[in-house]
Amino acid sequence: MDPQTFLDLIFESIQESARQARLSSGRPSSQATLKEALQQVAMLEAAKQAQAVGK
Repeated sequence: MDPQTFLDLIFESIQESARQARLSSGRPSSQATLKEALQQVAMLEAAKQAQAVGK
């Protein structure tokens, strides 16, 4: 196994362990947080456009 593949596998393992720790502690996954953040950005952009149209 080449070194880069080995490092990639270690990184994936660390990411999975972190995800499992978040789930077991009752915290939402980072994916859910990202989804919420993207929804908030979309809402803010829509409000900004609506405000610009109203001027």
